[in-house]
Amino acid sequence: DDATSCALKLFLTLILTIGRIRFHLLTIVVISRSDLASSSCCKRVTWSTWRRCTVKRASCE
Repeated sequence: DDATSCALKLFLTLILTIGRIRFHLLTIVVISRSDLASSSCCKRVTWSTWRRCTVKRASCE
């Protein structure tokens, strides 16, 4: 019935969203480990500052 398919759609959307967020987090972790962590410009990389760090690092070099 309608209620079941609606719940299923919601569930699938939730799974996709979580997957997407986890992928972004993984990307940021990889970038910060390889690129930014070794940089003298930016020692600490967090979710909100990693973008600014890349900019800062680029202007440092």
